Parts: sequence; structure tokens; C-alpha cells
Amino acid sequence: MSKIPEEMKNFFNTRADVYDTQQIINIDGGKECYHEIEKYVPAYTKTLLDLGCGTGLELHSIFKKLPKVQVTGVDLADKMLKKLAEKYSKYSINLINDSYLTFDMGTQKYDTVISVMSFHHFTHIQKLKIYGNIFRCLRDNGTFIECDYMIGSDNAELETYYLSQRKKFESDYNPAGNLCHCDIPFTVSHEMSLLRESGFQSVEKV
Repeated sequence: MSKIPEEMKNFFNTRADVYDTQQIINIDGGKECYHEIEKYVPAYTKTLLDLGCGTGLELHSIFKKLPKVQVTGVDLADKMLKKLAEKYSKYSINLINDSYLTFDMGTQKYDTVISVMSFHHFTHIQKLKIYGNIFRCLRDNGTFIECDYMIGSDNAELETYYLSQRKKFESDYNPAGNLCHCDIPFTVSHEMSLLRESGFQSVEKV
């Protein structure tokens, strides 16, 4: 964990030019996850919300499967959104430069919601809010797909350690509570329990 906090928007804006290479080459499983996600996007999907969409690496395979899908992408980093827009100019995309923590996702608006490698920055309370908003914005029989860094060993002690480091980080460097970059992966079982607590009845690990 960095000793000097970086504001979330600036963290990703300063890395926009190298982000794709970093995620695909330097992250274990990065290349695979961006291509695998389309398998879980239902064929009936006409409207899709991508939270923390970044440069849209995950959209490449989704657009190959569903070229007419209407995508709404939400991300704090405007430079990342610019990269996304350049890649997918021929598709139907509405890009919103905002935080999905405060963005109004609406009610029963989307067939599918996805998020790739984004939610590991947030606490239990923040995730409950995010998941609740996602549940509300999905249409009946809608699908939420989350692909993220998690503690694969399901080691609850490791999760507790990350959370304690986060608290120390905020106490020492971010007393104002600004949205800063900080990785706090949860266990898979904790993520699944938070989803159920937020209203999702069927939660599956794949």
C-alpha cells in the first residue's frame, strides 16, 4: 500500500496511456478475464452498464458478441474515457465521467451490469451501497457480473489485515476522506454474502 495517497481520478488519468498494456501483460489473468467475461453476458442483453469502465478492455469481446448492445460506461478518469471512445466510436456508447458511488443508476433500466477490476478499492459499507444500487437498476431477470481482485484462499485474516491497513492509511494520510486509490480485496465468500445482503437471490462463483 502506497504511503502517499493518490486521488483516485488522478491515479488512473496519469496511467491512461499504459493502462491496457499493464492490465493485459502485467496482471495475472488479465488477458483471460477481459476475453472471458462475454461468455457470461446474456444473449438477450440490449442495455449494459459498465461501472469503472476505464479504457473498455472488456467491451471488445462483448461488442463482438453483441454489436448492437447499448452501453453506458461510468468512470472517474476522463482520460481513460477518451481512450475508450476512440476505440469504440462505431458502437452505441454513452460515457459518463462520474463516480459510480454517487451516480444515479436508475431503476430497472439495464439488462446487464458489469464491473471489471474496480470494486476492490472500497469498504464493506461502500460495497453494500454499490450493490444495492446495481440490484435496483437491473430489470427483472437482469444479470450482474463482477470480475475483480479477491482473496482466493478465502483467508478472512488477510482481509482483516487489508482493512486495518486501509484505516491506518486514512488516519495518517487522508483524514478528509477523499476518494483515494487503495486496494482492499475481500474474500470470495464475503463478496458473495454482500451481494445476497444487497438483494441478489442467486449468487454464483464462476
